[in-house]
Amino acid sequence: MKLINYRKKKCFSIIMVLLLTISAVRAYQVVSITIYKGQSGSDSINIVHKNGDMKTFGFNDTTSERPLWAEVYQDVFGPDKRIDYLSKLMPPGTGDKEHFVPLRVDRAPAGQYYMHLDPDGTLEKGCYGAGKLVDYGD
Repeated sequence: MKLINYRKKKCFSIIMVLLLTISAVRAYQVVSITIYKGQSGSDSINIVHKNGDMKTFGFNDTTSERPLWAEVYQDVFGPDKRIDYLSKLMPPGTGDKEHFVPLRVDRAPAGQYYMHLDPDGTLEKGCYGAGKLVDYGD
């Protein structure tokens, strides 16, 4: 009888430790994107955002010929919805490939999101840069 109670207590303790460990680890997703001087735009893959904060990071190299937009879009039926409060215009020389600059952080509704890099102007080219969209979840 004592052996069964001991095993139950030990099993319960192990389960509790696992549950606490899982709840303490904060899961997040990251998508990265790069744009080269010959491109007029570049899209990342989608992330599925459930709730909580999303943060954007980016850089626009000093060799870029114009400012670079780091834009976040929500993938919806019809034209995708630009999330203005998560998008930012970066002048040339913003950060570098080893030190991305934090651009924006804010809460966003549930949905699928992606990052789009776009040189400033209609169908313009001439930017070398990159961006990251991080979903911190809740």
